Amino acid sequence: MGLSKGGAVTAVIDRLEKAGFARRRRDASDRRHVIVELDREGAYTGFRQIFERFSEAYTALIEKYDDARLALLLDFANGASEIVYSETMKIRNP
Repeated sequence: MGLSKGGAVTAVIDRLEKAGFARRRRDASDRRHVIVELDREGAYTGFRQIFERFSEAYTALIEKYDDARLALLLDFANGASEIVYSETMKIRNP
């Protein structure tokens, strides 16, 4: 994400933890390390229900297309993704 180690990342994790999306736990093998985990019982539960509705709606949409049209859509999505990646790399590494 282009974030530096330290404060920026800590602030993001603090916000995710406060909102109930993540939790921290110490690494058992090296207590200097902290592992950040998705809190599946927290706020994520509501999002999971929303994503399930999106998944059902997208599945219904995809089922309307034959294999040839799906191949065209996949080709477009892959090409668009490559453009976004390429242009992002140009911004990050001018």
